[in-house]
Amino acid sequence: MSDAEKRSKTVDLPLPCCEHCQKPISLQPLVEQSIASAKLSGKSADVLRLMMKGLSGKEIAIILGNSEKTIKSHVASIFERFGVNGRFELMHLIFPS
Repeated sequence: MSDAEKRSKTVDLPLPCCEHCQKPISLQPLVEQSIASAKLSGKSADVLRLMMKGLSGKEIAIILGNSEKTIKSHVASIFERFGVNGRFELMHLIFPS
């Protein structure tokens, strides 16, 4: 597995589970569940994982070794699959409050 693959497979967004409990929780299962339910391809799944880390299209392109145009195409496909118009809507869909 290449370094880019290792980085893209890990979405570790530790957050406190509530204001009273400071134990970190991982949001990775929610991301992986969303990838499975949307039936995303390998590269689109990698793009989504990196998007959920807050990386820009340019940063994702560098990590995955693709052009920004290719990443934009994957992002558009992801938005279409989830029926959203942008990253903000996608985040709210994957991580409901």
